[in-house]
Amino acid sequence: MNHSSLQIIVNRWGSKIQDTCQAIDSEFLGKRGPVPLVSSYSLLVGLVYLAFESKPVHITYLYEEILQASKSDLKLMGFQTKPTYRQLCYRFDLLKKMTESGGTQDEVIQKLVDILVAPSAGEINGNLTWAVDGSLFEGWTSQRKSKSADSGATWRAMGTSKHKNSPVLGYNLVGLVRCEGTELCDRIVVTTANEDDGKPAADMIKRMLAQGIAIERVLADKGYANKPKSFLEPVRKAGVHLTYDLMEKDHGISATYMGNKIVDGWPYSPALPEHLEHIKRPGLNGSQKAFSTFNELIAQRDNYSFRTQGKPHSDRARVASPATRGKLRCKVLGNKAGLAAPICKIQHSKNEACGVNTMIIESSLAPRNYQYPIWGTTDWTIKYAMRSAVERFFAHLQSAAIAGFDQGRFCVRGLAKVSVITAIFVIATNLRLLHSAAKKVATTIEKKINKSINQPRTYNGHDVSFGAIRGEKRSIATLLGS
Repeated sequence: MNHSSLQIIVNRWGSKIQDTCQAIDSEFLGKRGPVPLVSSYSLLVGLVYLAFESKPVHITYLYEEILQASKSDLKLMGFQTKPTYRQLCYRFDLLKKMTESGGTQDEVIQKLVDILVAPSAGEINGNLTWAVDGSLFEGWTSQRKSKSADSGATWRAMGTSKHKNSPVLGYNLVGLVRCEGTELCDRIVVTTANEDDGKPAADMIKRMLAQGIAIERVLADKGYANKPKSFLEPVRKAGVHLTYDLMEKDHGISATYMGNKIVDGWPYSPALPEHLEHIKRPGLNGSQKAFSTFNELIAQRDNYSFRTQGKPHSDRARVASPATRGKLRCKVLGNKAGLAAPICKIQHSKNEACGVNTMIIESSLAPRNYQYPIWGTTDWTIKYAMRSAVERFFAHLQSAAIAGFDQGRFCVRGLAKVSVITAIFVIATNLRLLHSAAKKVATTIEKKINKSINQPRTYNGHDVSFGAIRGEKRSIATLLGS
């Protein structure tokens, strides 16, 4: 076994779950069956080690590693003696049985997964922005066989070049990844492939809030715009801002309120020209010219936008009319604005449309697309760009050089076992990223120290830098000219 890898796992993660594993083991006391000589701690550390070292996460492979392990490595993992293959299998099966006993099975599984994953990400250190996303993966079973091959898995089309939208039998991993500093995964949920992951994702966020973790904003892709009841509204009501892209069908006017247009989830003057009601954002491969045109149209539309009064809430905002704030000239109000400001030629009363001094807009008026910063603006673009953190994490998770998470690396079936094994891969990825970040910091510091050490310094015409002293081995008295 790689002693240094094992040491990293034990120091960064293993020491944080010892009490948890003891509590898990206490659940097994008094159960019928052979005495479990393998602790949960030893088993879990061993499985994380396999993922950390990009090896197949099988009990068989763990047993082979243990057979070759030194006494010091076994001691690190918490083994008193080398276990048998049967003992390893027995312990892992007990973990599965524990998740299936007492209460709702999904709740017990989720509690165990949260307990395992959270310590691998470590302290949050002021991070307020997370990104959420899902990743469909195949279960360990023949795709030619029926669903009964894995009772926990379900069928769903996977939109990748490998599968070309053909249906696969598997599961869905939903992860919440930090967007600031080292991009680590703090929580995960594993569901069956065809389950709506909106509610599990919202519940994951609310659990973190209940634990006293401050979450200011969550970033999501346009797929979550399709889930206003299961994801968007519950997260907004929890006090968390959402920033996400919109589906094509969600662009344009979704409602009117007090004589104003609700466009892309935000109120605009009724004078907003029709060609600015539906602005298409270029895709990832869009040209510079296309993005330039998009930004120009967004800037034009901004002149008609209602302005925020105070700090917007996650599900509502107090806003003021652009006409009453000198951004739009209105003939009805007879207000003054700059010559470059657009003119409202719409017939309306003084108490509606442009005449509304301030009003409260609630997310219920536009449940599929309400958000602040306003979709498409520069502030929105800057925040949404941070969402790539979750995509990078999933890329690390699936990379053969990091954890290589795919169906060929695990051989378990059922939601309980698949959830635990998925957590193992996520933990290994977190630890890898932390280790890589620490190495980069150490390398940077070393370079600065070496540069400082070898920086030429003279005294009485002599080079008295540490490098010169060390290289030429001259006495200090000689160098100082005494």
